[in-house]
Amino acid sequence: MSAVESTPTAAEALPDPEYGTFSAAAAEPTPPGAAPESPQGLTDPTSPAASVRAMKKKHGYERQKRASFAGLTTKSSKLLRTAPVEHKENAPPLLVWHRLNLSYGPSAPVIVNCSGAVDRGNFVAVLGPSGSGKTSLIDLLSSRKTTGYFTGVLRLDGLPFTQSRVRHSSAYIPTIQAFPALLTVLETLTFVARLRCPRSVSDAEVAENSTDLLDEFGLASKASEYVGGTLASGQVVKGLSDGQKRRLAIARGVISRPSVVFADEPTRGLDAGATLSVMKLLGDLARTANIGVLCTIHQPHQTIWKMFDRVYFLSAGYVMYDGPAADAVPWFGGLGYFGEQQLGSASPSEVCIDLMSIDFFKPAHLYGENTMRDITDVAAASWQFTKTKLEFYDDVLMRCNMAAKDEETLQLIIFDAASFSTEIRELFVRAFKLRRRDPTGQLLRFALMLAVSLGAAWALGPTRDVDYGEMNLTTAHRTMHNNQGILFFYICAAALSMFVPLRSVAYDHAHFVHESDEGLYSVAAYYLTNTIVEMGSSAITAAPCAFAYATLAGLRDVPLTTALLCGVALLYTQILIFSVAITPSADHAYIVATGIFILGFVSSGYPVAVESMNQYYKWVRHYSTLKPPFDAFVRIQFGSSAIQDRTKDPGWHNYHQGNVGTDISIMLVTWLFFSVTSFFCMRFLYKHEH
Repeated sequence: MSAVESTPTAAEALPDPEYGTFSAAAAEPTPPGAAPESPQGLTDPTSPAASVRAMKKKHGYERQKRASFAGLTTKSSKLLRTAPVEHKENAPPLLVWHRLNLSYGPSAPVIVNCSGAVDRGNFVAVLGPSGSGKTSLIDLLSSRKTTGYFTGVLRLDGLPFTQSRVRHSSAYIPTIQAFPALLTVLETLTFVARLRCPRSVSDAEVAENSTDLLDEFGLASKASEYVGGTLASGQVVKGLSDGQKRRLAIARGVISRPSVVFADEPTRGLDAGATLSVMKLLGDLARTANIGVLCTIHQPHQTIWKMFDRVYFLSAGYVMYDGPAADAVPWFGGLGYFGEQQLGSASPSEVCIDLMSIDFFKPAHLYGENTMRDITDVAAASWQFTKTKLEFYDDVLMRCNMAAKDEETLQLIIFDAASFSTEIRELFVRAFKLRRRDPTGQLLRFALMLAVSLGAAWALGPTRDVDYGEMNLTTAHRTMHNNQGILFFYICAAALSMFVPLRSVAYDHAHFVHESDEGLYSVAAYYLTNTIVEMGSSAITAAPCAFAYATLAGLRDVPLTTALLCGVALLYTQILIFSVAITPSADHAYIVATGIFILGFVSSGYPVAVESMNQYYKWVRHYSTLKPPFDAFVRIQFGSSAIQDRTKDPGWHNYHQGNVGTDISIMLVTWLFFSVTSFFCMRFLYKHEH
C-alpha cells in the first residue's frame, strides 16, 4: 500500500501527452501574470517559488567566477575560448525542461510530465531503477534522441532547443567509449581539439594545451602510450585502464569548453577507486569551470552521493524528487515512507531506489507495509512532488522568455564547427597513422594477390603464344576456353582479395558511427577520406601484382591490362565499402559482399551460358560486376576478329555487342552507383538509435 494521501489515478493526475513528431514542441504552459523579480538557482521541493531568493545561498547555487578551467591556468583560455562564465543576476538556469513527455506510442510512455533544471556550477545526478527513463531523458536533453514522440518545453540558457545549438554548446560522454586502439592518448585528444577549437588556434597551441589538459586529468604520464583495445584482427593492444579511458573521454568532451556536459552512466563497469576518481573529476569540473554537469548513475556510494548538488529521481518515467541530495530521504519520509527497518545502514540512494522500484515482489518483512508496489503508487507519489513545482517552473520559463529577448543576459558559448578542409586533413592524418601502425591487412592482401598473380602467370605461360588460326575449330575452342578460364580465375581472385580488409573497414566504420553521433565531423568528410584511403590501398596492392601477372604471362597491351585489373580491384573495394555501410556489422557485410560477388560470377556469361538461363533472369547480366571487366580482358587478349569468328560456337563465351571502351564505361557507372549508394547509407543508416 502507498502511504501518500488519496490522490488521482495515474491517468487523472498527469495529462496524457499530445503525440507528435519529435521535432514538434508542445505549446508552452501559460506563465503567471508576473515573473519573479530575479530568482536565482533552484529550490527545495517543499519551498514555494516565492522563496527562491532566500534559498539560493542555503543550497549554494551562486558560484564565484574562476580564473581557470578544471584547474588549468589562464594561459589555456584561448583554447577554451573564454574564462568560465560568471552567473548574472537575471540569467535563467542553464538547462530547463518542463512538462516533458516522451513515448513510443499511446501505450508505451517513457517519460511522463517531467520538469527539471540545471544551473551553472551544478553537478546533478539522474537516478532511478533500471528502465526508469534515465538514459532516455539525458539523450533527449542532449538532442540525441532519434526515436519516439515528444511534447514539452526545453530551454538552453533561455533559448529554444535546436539540435545545432545543443550539439555546439555541450559535450556528451557515452557509456561505451570508442577509441582507435593504436592512437596515443595525446593524439586522441588533439584530434578532437583540432576539430572543436577555434580556427584561430594554431596546431602548436592545440598540442600544448592538450598536454596541459591531460596533466589536469591525471593522464600526462600516459600521453605517449596507446589508448589500447582490441583490433579488428582480434589482437589486444595494451593501453589505458577503463577508469583512465573514462577520464580521457571526459577530457575529449570538455576540450571545446562546453556550457553543459551530459554523461550517461560514466561509472559503469569501474571499480570503486576509478568510480570515485571519475565522479570527483566531474564534480570539480562543474564547480571550477562554472558549467552544468548532468549525469545518470545507479546507486552511488555515500561518498559520491555527497558530491551532488542536486539529485533527480525517476521511476517508470515519473519524476519522484528533484532537489538537494540531503533532503531526498526526508521528503519521502514526509510522505509516510521509511522507517528504521528500511533505513538501517544503507545509503540514501539505495533506500530511495529500493522504495520506488516496482519490477519485483516486495515482502513486507523486508520492505515494510508502506512502500511503492505498482505504477499507481509511483504516479501518486510523483503527483505529490510535481504539484509543488509547477508554479516554480512556470516562473522559470517566464524568465527564459525574458532572457531570450535580452541579449545581455545570454551567456551560452557556441563553438564553431571545423572547416571541411580541416576535417579532411585530420581524418587523413589519423587514417595514415592507423594503417602504418597496423599493416597486417595490407600485407596479407598483397601476399595473396602476388601468389595468385604468379600462379596464374605460370598456368597461362605454356599456351600464351598459340596461333589459333592454324588449329581446327575443336582444338582452338578448347585451347582458348582454357586460357579464358585462367583469365576469369584471375579476375575473380583479384575481386575476392579486396575483401581481406573487410573487418578493418567495419572497425573504422564503428568509430565513425560513434564520432558522427557526437557531431565531430561531417559524413561527407569521412566518406571522402575513407574512400580515397581504401582506394589508394587497393591500387598500391593491385598495381604491382597485376603488372607482374601481365608481364610474366605475356599478355597483350600490358599497361592497359594492368589498368583494367586495377579497375576490378577498385570496383570491388567500393563494393566492400558499400557492404559495410549498408549493414550493422562485419558479419552482415560479408554476406552482402559475397552475395554481390556470386551474382556477378553466375551472370558473367562464362561459367553459365546466358542463352541457357531463364528468360526472366537474363536481364541480370546487364548488372553483373564481373562480366564487363572479363569481356574487356578477353577482347584485349584475343582480339575482336578472333571473337567474331567464334561467337557462333555454342560453347564460346557469350559476348555482348560493343568494345573495350563500352566495357570500361559500364564498370565506371557501376562504381559510381555503389559510391553514391554508400554515401547515402552512411548518411542515413545504422547510426546510434537513442
